[in-house]
Amino acid sequence: MTDSIWRERAQNVLVKPQPPFHPERASQNNGTPWYFKNGRGAHLYDDAGAEYLDLTMARGAVILGYGHPVTSEALRSHADCGIQTSLRHHAEIEVAEKIVELVPCAEQVIFGKNGSDVCSGAIRLARAATGRNVVLSSGYHGFQDWFASTLPNVAGFPASYSDDLFKFDLNDLDEFKRLVSEHSHDLAAIIIEPAHVNLPSPGFLESVREAADSSGAILIFDEVVTGFRVHIGGWQGVSGVTPDLVCLGKAMTNGYPLSALAGKRQVMRELKKTFFSMTYQADSLGFVLARSCLTYLQTNDVPSLLNAKGEMLREGFNRAAHQHNLSASAIGIAPRLELTFSPNEGLSKEEQEEIFLSTLSRRNIIPTLTISSCEQLTDSDIERACDAFMLGMAEIQSALERRA
Repeated sequence: MTDSIWRERAQNVLVKPQPPFHPERASQNNGTPWYFKNGRGAHLYDDAGAEYLDLTMARGAVILGYGHPVTSEALRSHADCGIQTSLRHHAEIEVAEKIVELVPCAEQVIFGKNGSDVCSGAIRLARAATGRNVVLSSGYHGFQDWFASTLPNVAGFPASYSDDLFKFDLNDLDEFKRLVSEHSHDLAAIIIEPAHVNLPSPGFLESVREAADSSGAILIFDEVVTGFRVHIGGWQGVSGVTPDLVCLGKAMTNGYPLSALAGKRQVMRELKKTFFSMTYQADSLGFVLARSCLTYLQTNDVPSLLNAKGEMLREGFNRAAHQHNLSASAIGIAPRLELTFSPNEGLSKEEQEEIFLSTLSRRNIIPTLTISSCEQLTDSDIERACDAFMLGMAEIQSALERRA
């Protein structure tokens, strides 16, 4: 069955069928399929057997690779054991113990299914523990109401939902200090992505930690992206700055839904004052996969490998931009790069992105501006990607010349 038939069927039954790569920029008719048949390593295959290099890896959730033997074997061994049962599986304890071993702030753990679950749980916990309401936020923290109500052009929330949430940019210390001073009497939590698209300036996270201590607020690191990826202990393992709570997800299972809220015992025990529960919290398959995945990440120092692969991709993208005199760069943490373009007199940022993504698609690379490296991404995969980057920049340069 062709991808076009699958798309037609999707139009009839799905509210908003769309490609999972970059629908806002990549042309819907550029040849990249929306649906796949199977995946191996960093590659996906459609019904016709065509192969596509995947540089986004399920938005970073697949950290080892599709069909990786470590998690595939764990899946096969547990599939017939009862995935969702009335009792808890001992693997839940083992995964919690592993998180406590690896993550500096972790003394106790509770699990969810995605990053939004645990970010929302962290905010609820902080408010319950402090008896306060105001939250300061830097970064992206999911789709649930407390945060999504502040996003632009998103309807469906009472106006009051965003009254107690105030945002600041990473590294804007003056604005951060102003917000802390203004709201210190009712400041429950500071939640921050410690690194992602931008990296923290020297001393910035230390200042945030100090402000949390002086105001009595709970400091939360949202490490759904950075956890177990930039370092086995997350960004707190890199920076040496230890939060009170941490939100973890994506990299834990190599693709299966599981997230974790972990933190200091004296804060975590305040969960008894509030509510954090869901039906599939006891899903044992996620714990079995996380047990295998986290052990493998630690034993094989996968984060170091991902950093090296990411730096190769960064260098390839930046070299291509420089060679074609374009203002574009790969920014952010190496294992999770963001490809950025700046507007110029001839082409807008969006036009350059469209040309670049269409070029990737023609090279059978799933079009994306966010690159998440996986362990099974090979040197030849990286070379193929860098060749496509060079071709994409050449296409942009040609478009500029035609408009000159």
